[in-house]
Amino acid sequence: MIKVAGIVYCHVKRNGRWHIEGTTGNSEQLFDIGWDYEFHVDPSGRTTEELSGHFMETFKDLYRFPLNQYFLKPFNGLKPLVYLWNAGLLKFSSKKVDQFGILKRLKSFMEQYGLTDVLRTRFLLRVDDYPRFDIRIDGFMDFHDICMEYGIDYLIGVTPYLTSDPFKPSISIPEPLRDEEIDTLLAMKKDNVEFGLHGITHRTMYQRYHTESVGLSGKKLRGSVVDAKRYLKGIGLEVETYIPPFNTFDMNNYNSIKDIFRSITGGPEAIPAMGIKHSPSRIGGSLYIPVYHPFYDKCKNMADILKDIDPIMGARIVPLTVHWSWEKGSKFEAFRELCDSISGKTTKWSNIHS
Repeated sequence: MIKVAGIVYCHVKRNGRWHIEGTTGNSEQLFDIGWDYEFHVDPSGRTTEELSGHFMETFKDLYRFPLNQYFLKPFNGLKPLVYLWNAGLLKFSSKKVDQFGILKRLKSFMEQYGLTDVLRTRFLLRVDDYPRFDIRIDGFMDFHDICMEYGIDYLIGVTPYLTSDPFKPSISIPEPLRDEEIDTLLAMKKDNVEFGLHGITHRTMYQRYHTESVGLSGKKLRGSVVDAKRYLKGIGLEVETYIPPFNTFDMNNYNSIKDIFRSITGGPEAIPAMGIKHSPSRIGGSLYIPVYHPFYDKCKNMADILKDIDPIMGARIVPLTVHWSWEKGSKFEAFRELCDSISGKTTKWSNIHS
């Protein structure tokens, strides 16, 4: 779906073929274009949107996965997959999803239909793992200072009760934020950094399939999330975004917390449960903002790609995910190069929420 000059364009399937159609949004219409994707245009012109159907047809080469394509449809309940994963019977290669390729195809699609009058590309930066279990926040302020030097807007994912080892479900011990970590967060707040909830403990419940939430009842997950938000609010932080640890969650998880957050993020590991979504998408009243390869990677692998993105790419928002701890070993040199590529082109998460 692309809205240009008050007209909403989308692909609609008629008699087995996809057609480009438009509406001024003056009357209430519902475009049901198959699978779980639809556009709803109310009388005021406001839209509720999910992945446009042309991704299923025009971009179907993106859906050739080890799993059956239809199985990638979002569904409630992921425990059978967890059992297969832990038994070593299931593997999934998320790197087959090329988000840059999606953007290039979308630009070509828009040019084909004369829909290039769109806003300039803006980058939406998410930073994971504050604090990091093995180094806590050692070196983090060097990362933050680079962001401030280049004028980079970003959201930091905060884990309020970080476990001692995220990959050992039985013996790791959660620990609340330390005084130094809280002081650093409050200093970042003064620099207009935004905050997200990056799980509760970041501890996996399973040995092979890493997840903090898949398999939990909605009531239990919701209760833990509400308590964590209350804890962060108590130290002076408002969080409107949820970042699932390991990027693993399912629709049961999503539905149980979607009304608590303005946005919920995802990543490559969420694809088997959530499918591929254009990012951002609106699902159930909350924004779903997944990040796929190559925009979910080490900075040295992203910097050159970002230089190749045209000022007008056919997408208003390009989400990026950076793990600050992954960049520390190079003294943040690759991250500095990435910042140089996106400086002046980032936007705040609150802008997307509004």
